Amino acid sequence: KAWETFERMCAEQGPPPEDVEIGQHSIMIAADADGTVESIDCFALASIARAAGAPQIKGAGLDLMARPGDTVNEGEPLYRIHASSEDGLNAAQMTVSKDAAYRITPP
Repeated sequence: KAWETFERMCAEQGPPPEDVEIGQHSIMIAADADGTVESIDCFALASIARAAGAPQIKGAGLDLMARPGDTVNEGEPLYRIHASSEDGLNAAQMTVSKDAAYRITPP
């Protein structure tokens, strides 16, 4: 029933107004330690996405791969950053260096 409601909502909204091409520059952000994703700082994530160019540049943004409660190992992907330019990707990486947004507690 929930899925039917969702489909009705999508049908009412119609198709997206334009096709969006994902930014051609990307980088994976990985866990820096083993542990459990305790939380994700949404404000820090938004800052990273904005640095990459979102929302003005439609192809810029983040793909989240780990959620709170997930167990991760050092080096496993947490999220991928997409940007349409090298400058946007560099700005996002600089923002990540200040706060990667994921809070991981040790096992």
